[in-house]
Amino acid sequence: MLRKLAAVVLLVGLCTPHSCSVRPIGVLYPTSSPDLWGLFSMGVPVLAALWYALAALVPALARPFRRWGDTFPRALCVLATVLIGFYVVSQATDSMGRFSDWLALGVAALWSVTLALWALRRASTAERIPLLLLAIVGLPVLFFFHPPSALQYGGWILTTGYLLAVLAEARDLARPAGE
Repeated sequence: MLRKLAAVVLLVGLCTPHSCSVRPIGVLYPTSSPDLWGLFSMGVPVLAALWYALAALVPALARPFRRWGDTFPRALCVLATVLIGFYVVSQATDSMGRFSDWLALGVAALWSVTLALWALRRASTAERIPLLLLAIVGLPVLFFFHPPSALQYGGWILTTGYLLAVLAEARDLARPAGE
């Protein structure tokens, strides 16, 4: 039940204004010429959040998790690594690279890597995919959370949905197999 609630809150957070009246779901349909940074840095996590939420709400969409075996978790780990590298390069080329931005990026990357490693060690093949998707979603959610004063209500809803989803997945993985 917590997983479904988190999925609904995550979907609502994707569709409401995050900061500067921008909705995260809006990067999937750019109105002007597509921006590579926006399409990759936000598009991939938005797609991961959508897939997680829809798979939690519609169990038939979670079947590919079991079917793709070990290939899909490895691909998600590579994608998360490339995304972290993309954020680091983008931050390094930013002319206003403040220490607080680097700190926020470091915290977001450390969180995502820790979550992915925990999922890889703790779960079976099909069970680790939702947590790996959440590790990808966590990069921009936590990085763009900084500073919290710039967030609008959608940012708070998205962050709440993300934290509920991580809590639901971690709780399910922490249980012994017989429960």
